[in-house]
Amino acid sequence: MYQNGYAARRMKLREYLDDRKIPANDFGGIVGVSSHAVLKWIRGERVPRPEIMEKIVKATSGVVQPNDFYGGAATPPSKAA
Repeated sequence: MYQNGYAARRMKLREYLDDRKIPANDFGGIVGVSSHAVLKWIRGERVPRPEIMEKIVKATSGVVQPNDFYGGAATPPSKAA
């Protein structure tokens, strides 16, 4: 993972947005969701859908990875039976 010629360290989404001073509504626009959805991810209340996770990885140049959303309070989304 390289960003601006330097090896980028992995970050949680909250860290990434805070570090770059990106508001949740701006990031939501980048990945195609509401600011409310972004705030739920940051608080660990929800986990992004796989197709949105792909957009997050791309938008953050790989600094934020899908595994960064697991291990906290959030649980993976379940498929309806």
